Amino acid sequence: MGAIDLNFRPSVPVFDANIALGRHNKRVLTSDSLAQAEIEMDRIGVGRALAYSMHAAVFDTEDGNEYLMDILSGNSSIEPQFVCNFATDNLNRFADEIEKSDVRSLRILPNTQGYPFVDWIIGEWMEWLSSTSTPLWIPSNEVPVEQLYNTLKKFPDVNVVLSEVHYVSVPWVLPMLKKLHQVNIEISRFVIPDGISTLIDTAGSNRILFGSRFPDSPIGPQLYNLEKSILNKEILSAICSGNLKMLLNGSKS
Repeated sequence: MGAIDLNFRPSVPVFDANIALGRHNKRVLTSDSLAQAEIEMDRIGVGRALAYSMHAAVFDTEDGNEYLMDILSGNSSIEPQFVCNFATDNLNRFADEIEKSDVRSLRILPNTQGYPFVDWIIGEWMEWLSSTSTPLWIPSNEVPVEQLYNTLKKFPDVNVVLSEVHYVSVPWVLPMLKKLHQVNIEISRFVIPDGISTLIDTAGSNRILFGSRFPDSPIGPQLYNLEKSILNKEILSAICSGNLKMLLNGSKS
């Protein structure tokens, strides 16, 4: 094993696909504010990040999303992502707010929010996502695997990012990536030997997104792992920023 480079800086532009801002009632952290996120991004060399509101995730979607837009007003380095509840939020009102706010992605947490991920509850939302080319982030522990597969299979034009995919999920994630080509993977928790090479062999490099899961996880380790891998600069750049940019621009399916 080579020496660790304590002065590491990424050699390609980095757009973090998964950070949260704000407090959670079940954790105590000292780095969950916007200012602290910006300090850490600057320290590591991350130019941009996609952020959602923790308040929206665990308390109230409308209030949390509104607060997120307030604190990110005029901020060019952190892009807002709205959290929504497909079971209780009003789609028409939500769609209007997304358009007005120029938000380009959504995140859902069905288990936390208490509803099954089935088409008779979420079908209208999925059709809207398809029609607007809006990508959807789903933490991998928030939906039972069978529900996830059966429902996504019915909506092949909806780009989905499985976020925070843990290494214990490998037995079902890899087959799902082979079967459902609209599914992308965010790799903040995908820490296994030769994990990135395995993903590339399974799904190609254009469906892999660097994310940190900050502040629950530090930004640097997975980024360092990518940088010190044998990936060429084109693939490294795609994973670290290019694939996310394409998703947010609605140009992948």
